[in-house]
Order: sequence, then C-alpha cells, then structure tokens
Amino acid sequence: MIWNISGRCQIMTRIEEIRARTGLNRTQFAKLYNIPLRTMEDWEAEKMKPPIYVIELLDRAVREDFK
Repeated sequence: MIWNISGRCQIMTRIEEIRARTGLNRTQFAKLYNIPLRTMEDWEAEKMKPPIYVIELLDRAVREDFK
C-alpha cells in the first residue's frame, strides 16, 4: 500500500478523485456503476481496499462516460 504525505492511502484518494471527476455523490456513483453503497463507503473510509484492476476499470469508465 502506498501512503501520501498526509498519511492517507493513495488508493482511497484515487477512488475519491475518480468519483469527484463525475460530480456525483457517493450514492449516485455507486448506483451508476453497480457498486454496493456499503462497498463504496468502506473504500473511501479505508476499511477495505479495492483491487487495482477495479480502480483502473472505474477510471476508464469515468473517462468514457464523462467526456
């Protein structure tokens, strides 16, 4: 796991950044991409970490969907 200067895990920051690019709140984002809301909450609260491939797929999907 990679940590940034503030001590937050960069993976979680990346999930939040991807969601922020959409302008959607957590509930809307989870519903749009078929992610259980609890899973999104756990990722962003750093209780669980998503596999790298999930981050990459979400990043690609958001780039395509929000051009």
